[in-house]
Formats: sequence, structure tokens, C-alpha cells
Amino acid sequence: MSHKLNQLHAGLIIEEFERNGRDDSDWYVRVWCPETERAELYEYATTRGANANPTAKADCLPSVWQRYALKMQERERAIHAQKLIEKFERQEPHQGAIVEVIKGRKVKKGSRGKVLSVRKPEVAHTSRYGTYQSWVTKALVDFGDSYQYVDIDNMRTIQPAQAELQQIFDLCG
Repeated sequence: MSHKLNQLHAGLIIEEFERNGRDDSDWYVRVWCPETERAELYEYATTRGANANPTAKADCLPSVWQRYALKMQERERAIHAQKLIEKFERQEPHQGAIVEVIKGRKVKKGSRGKVLSVRKPEVAHTSRYGTYQSWVTKALVDFGDSYQYVDIDNMRTIQPAQAELQQIFDLCG
């Protein structure tokens, strides 16, 4: 099997490695596929069955290695861009930010508005059992035709830079 693997993918095997399980081991090769411009993973040997000659050799050409490295860099940039987008979406809204409602019952999903103010948690009341604090942070949002207090967990902040980040993500993705 592995001899055929080396012949079939001559010059395209990027790496070979072993994964050890609890009761067995498997041997894999990562092979560059020129048609799809992607690296594919093949299992070529295992301790769960008989193997004639469980060896493989990484023999990729420098041009294949450069193409693989370029694709990996693009992938890492795409992951970084997605993390930045998620960071911006998780940002707590601030005065003047444009937000979009993503859930809730008072305001229609997809509604967009401008944050006028943010109300932080404050002490709600004191009773004989102790002091209770409101843990909900709400923002007063101007939706054009109305003003509503919206829980910050029910909205996402739309950053001006998000469109640029989405373009970067689309290029890398």
C-alpha cells in the first residue's frame, strides 16, 4: 500500500506522521492535491490490521511546499480576520455606536439603531435577605421611529471597520 502511495503521489507528499491511540497506532500522510489546491490526509497504515510495508516518505517538491505554505498563511489570515470580526461583534455597545438587534421580544430582529446611552447594572433594592443588584446592562437605542431599552446580550455592535474585515475574510476564505 505505502509503495503504491509513494508512486501515486510522487513529489506531492508534504509530511508523514503517526497518531497514537489508546490501543492502536495509525500512520498518515498529508498529500498536496493540485486539482483542488488543498492538502488531503490519507491513512496508509494501522496496527489494527496487517500491513505489508508501513512506510512512507515525505518527498514534496519545493514548488509544492511553497504552494502549501502559502495556502496555510492564507488560512491563518482568514482565521485571524474571523476572530477580529467576532471580537467586534462581542464588543459592548457604547454611546454613538450603531447596533443591530439579534434576539429578544420587544424589538424586531434585524432592527438597527444608534445607541444614545448605556445603563450599567445598579442596585435595584435592598430587602431583609440582602441587597440585590441588576446584572443586566441595557442600552437606550434610537430606532428612528422609537426609543427602546435593549439588553446588550440581544444586540451586536456594527463597527465601521467590519465591512473591511469581511472583505479581507472573503479574500482569504
